[in-house]
Amino acid sequence: MCTGVYVGKKVSANGHTIIARSADTWRQRDNMMTFCSYPRKNNVNKYIVTPETKFRYKLPKTTYRCNLLPVIPSARGEMSDGAANEYGLAVTSTITAATTKKILALDPWTDNGICEPVVNNILGLTCKTARECVDVIEKIMKTHGSNNAEIILAADQEEAWIIELYSGHQWAAMKMPEDKMSVFANCFKIQTEYDGLSEDEFRHSKDLFTLPESNNLGVYKNGKLNLAETYEGKGEISEYDTVREYFGWKFFCPSVKDSYKVRKYDLFFKPDKKVKLKDVFDVYRHRYEGSKFCPEENEGVEKTRMIATEVTYCIQALEVIDNLPPEMAIVMWTCISNAEHSVFLPYLNLVNDYAKGFKYEKRFDTLTKQSPKDAEGMPVKYDENIAALCFKRLCAVAQDDRMLYSHGIRDHWSNVEKNQIANYPKIIDKTYKLYKKDKKSAIKFINEYTIDMQKNALAEAKSMFEELVWYISTHIETLKYMRDSETHKLRRKDPLPFKPTLCYKEKYLN
Repeated sequence: MCTGVYVGKKVSANGHTIIARSADTWRQRDNMMTFCSYPRKNNVNKYIVTPETKFRYKLPKTTYRCNLLPVIPSARGEMSDGAANEYGLAVTSTITAATTKKILALDPWTDNGICEPVVNNILGLTCKTARECVDVIEKIMKTHGSNNAEIILAADQEEAWIIELYSGHQWAAMKMPEDKMSVFANCFKIQTEYDGLSEDEFRHSKDLFTLPESNNLGVYKNGKLNLAETYEGKGEISEYDTVREYFGWKFFCPSVKDSYKVRKYDLFFKPDKKVKLKDVFDVYRHRYEGSKFCPEENEGVEKTRMIATEVTYCIQALEVIDNLPPEMAIVMWTCISNAEHSVFLPYLNLVNDYAKGFKYEKRFDTLTKQSPKDAEGMPVKYDENIAALCFKRLCAVAQDDRMLYSHGIRDHWSNVEKNQIANYPKIIDKTYKLYKKDKKSAIKFINEYTIDMQKNALAEAKSMFEELVWYISTHIETLKYMRDSETHKLRRKDPLPFKPTLCYKEKYLN
């Protein structure tokens, strides 16, 4: 249940390709996510498997150094939400879609098919380019098939691709334009954009077109098969998806005059101005402010699906830099929990160590096994030593009253992001200078920077949470009234919004 974003290098402010997605879930165990860095390995004799399905994929003899952001191992296997490897390949997937039952009756999901938890792992560990990701998916769809409908984004220093898995064996992949961008929800997006593209720019399964056409299931647009509506089902589009796509479009194109409708929105569009990294971060904080769909400004719309949703446990914006060595060409801007009250921090793909509480530890396996289980059999034990849970608790409390609790927290994290966006290129430059002389020194430097950055962010999250809890305890309902000194009657006092100490320090330093 995610929202994806693509920004072509010709419409991004810094000239870098960006692929992004939010990871949304209702499972508590997904909040127990950690960072992992896998070293390059030779003579590999291992399979990637998913315990909940029969999928089993043999890895090649050599797997590549790859940074993954996985959750704690569980019944679904070791699921990751994004990958960046030594060849400058960035991958993000698990953007769940939905296929019409009529198509699935003809080409059902396969029991041993590839499924969401392992896509990033396989592609990140075994592919060098975005195009090779398409090759691997093609091979898997022929030999194993798919176990679910999903959308995959892959980018390298040369190009970016979108891959859609429609049914048991049907799929399509399209090279994305450099001069456009996209914001999309949990629905297939390739309609007829493939028209006019060469085989080098658009690839697909053998029966992608003939399967629906021979069974009178094709939906057409200007005489061409509309892939998205055909495999989704005509008329089966949902406001759950379209409202996010419309306001994502309006966020980057405020000049658009079209009013919102439940309809299929185009996959690509040109933004009104060049897109900054901060813009990508902030679209994941969008709650449709200024419209009738904003729940904080209008009563009775709390069930509208927001881009900024409380069930988000992770967001990644993968920035691909063209003029650097591939093994340090990707910045994995990662936000733990809901972006409204959390922060995007940068992780160069050269990094291979993280602060305690962020990096995966074996003890987490024991924790998941010994913890009490929820209705799905997933561990729910709270552990304040897991950084992700500390960010999650701050978000959970702050979103309870956005008018009183949010603004100070958001202001602080926004300042942190602006500083990182301004300063991280200097950190990359210093890392590169060290890299040219001694790779080990470069890795040591960027690791130390990353660990310090994480420690500071975690300390700030804990500090703001403790201050917010104290603020709430001193602004409970009975304390919202005071006795008038003249009339001796009780009158309600309006509390000042919460503002963490960190905000005052920033104002003083500025």
